[in-house]
Amino acid sequence: MFFICHYSKLCWNHIVIMIINNINIRDISDVLILPKIIIYIIVVIK
Repeated sequence: MFFICHYSKLCWNHIVIMIINNINIRDISDVLILPKIIIYIIVVIK
């Protein structure tokens, strides 16, 4: 699934949601990593 959606920007949103959900489940402290992930994904899309 990841490889199929890899080239679709719409699927990136789904991946971001999955990452956010995983962070929320793992530990509240991991939320600090979220801004870095968002910035990285924005850079990749652009």
